[in-house]
Amino acid sequence: MGGSAPYGLRRQLLDTQGKPKQLLAYGERKSLANERVTFVPGSQEEIALIVRIFREFADELRSPNSIAARLNRDGIAYLRDAKWKAGTIRILLQDPHYIGMQVWGRTSAFLSSPVKRLPFPEWAIRANAFQAIVPQDLFARAQQVFANFTFRLSDEQLLDQLRQIHKTQGRLSAKIIDKSRLCPALSTYYRRFGGLLNVYRRLGYDVPERRTQISIRQRLLLLRSSLIKSFVEALPDQIEGVQKNKRIRPMLRCRKTGLLISVVLARCCHTEIGVSWLIESPKCERQHTTVLALLNKRNNAIESLRVLPSLIHSAQHIRVRPESDWLKSGVLLEKTTDLLEAVTAHGSI
Repeated sequence: MGGSAPYGLRRQLLDTQGKPKQLLAYGERKSLANERVTFVPGSQEEIALIVRIFREFADELRSPNSIAARLNRDGIAYLRDAKWKAGTIRILLQDPHYIGMQVWGRTSAFLSSPVKRLPFPEWAIRANAFQAIVPQDLFARAQQVFANFTFRLSDEQLLDQLRQIHKTQGRLSAKIIDKSRLCPALSTYYRRFGGLLNVYRRLGYDVPERRTQISIRQRLLLLRSSLIKSFVEALPDQIEGVQKNKRIRPMLRCRKTGLLISVVLARCCHTEIGVSWLIESPKCERQHTTVLALLNKRNNAIESLRVLPSLIHSAQHIRVRPESDWLKSGVLLEKTTDLLEAVTAHGSI
């Protein structure tokens, strides 16, 4: 056993009779070929910390990132005073040395050929090779958590988890899926299957109202995308479309100044007291200059455009009526080519 010992263990040098000779410090090696090296438990403090890490991961379901952050915040150093990292925690949680198991032959390489990972049946395993410091059942629970990580689950396994939720809840919805602890987050199903409609189709679960909601949302996304495209095409030398990453929706940017301009669609709503528009804008966009597109009564076309300095409101949804002074304070945009003039009128450029 060359190299360094895992955190919480020490390398013990054994003489030719198998009797303990000395503990090897980091970097020390045996001097005689017929001597052997094994692992022995480290200090009680380190052993307690290892058990704590396993319990936080397996029982409290904390992530490796969270565990590493807590250890660093508590001022607990890793080996050789290094900081704890998520990768360090992941390796530690899957190390069979903590249950007294020694494993050889997990990889193979011939001459200059690349390293090849060997399947589990081909490994050489020695159980109870030395004293364990983590209970077997706790180690097994940690491995089960890893096995349930979404990237290790097949499509059918993900769908089976939803079938179980449907069996207990009697129905499925985005809210039920996202709050359930029996399955991954809703975003996992969107990434894997391309949306809930595809998931429902695979499950044979029919939800007409959900199809209607999604078709409306898709229509609004197309309208917004078309509006952004029209501004870019009208002012190609002055305006460009930008998107920081896939999780943040596209915005407009002034090429000269770098000013970001949010594009927001306001859905038309009919109530007993008249017409109003419902504005739903991500909070990260609200401090930017905004092009507000008011939709028509059928919400299938843009009725008018107004340019506002920002959408600073604490409410998640903003409802405005035609007589709203705040709405009237926006500059009415007759043509897409007038965008920069309207932005200048508000002093944003």
